[in-house]
Amino acid sequence: MDARTKRLLLVAASNLVNPVLALMWAIFAASTWITWSRTHSVVALLLFFVNTLFAVLFVLRRSSVATSENPKDWMITAATILLSFSLRVVPESEIVRVAIARALQGVGVAIILFSLGNLGRSFGLIPANRGIKTHGLYAYVRHPLYTGEMLFYIGFMVGSFTLPNFAICLCILLGLNVRASAEERLLRRDEVYLKYLGRVHYRFFPGLY
Repeated sequence: MDARTKRLLLVAASNLVNPVLALMWAIFAASTWITWSRTHSVVALLLFFVNTLFAVLFVLRRSSVATSENPKDWMITAATILLSFSLRVVPESEIVRVAIARALQGVGVAIILFSLGNLGRSFGLIPANRGIKTHGLYAYVRHPLYTGEMLFYIGFMVGSFTLPNFAICLCILLGLNVRASAEERLLRRDEVYLKYLGRVHYRFFPGLY
């Protein structure tokens, strides 16, 4: 595939992203509303809130200096989002499991909100350079937004455990790791980010990974 064809395909994909995301969100919102109406689950509302926030900020994102032209990066991003919309809340009566799940999800949502506050309109889904962020939570780990998402989905897996949810959450966690690697490959072209890598050594969890 020549460079011109690849650029045309990327432009077409970019134009499709917003309507496709809107359709996916609408299907997810309807499903979550039905679940909440039946169970009045706090988890369902959190799941709805997190995915809706991502969708809104994605639409409001600023233009990028550079964006990944690797189709694999686009496909993995789309697959991760689609999988998150596929999760289904399961009513859980075990008190300890519910407490652990809600604690993990609460911490995850808090980290997500702080990370989004640090990012502002630099938030995006496809690996891109919309400005290097090094303050706030980004002073401790390179991908705090993904840290929050990981904790949220681990909590979801604990509180709504089914084999499909378990498999979906594992795929999401793997997808977030792959997306982080793709973002770092692109951002390494920026001298500011190379210096940042020299200061911040951990990707998701300080002292661990």
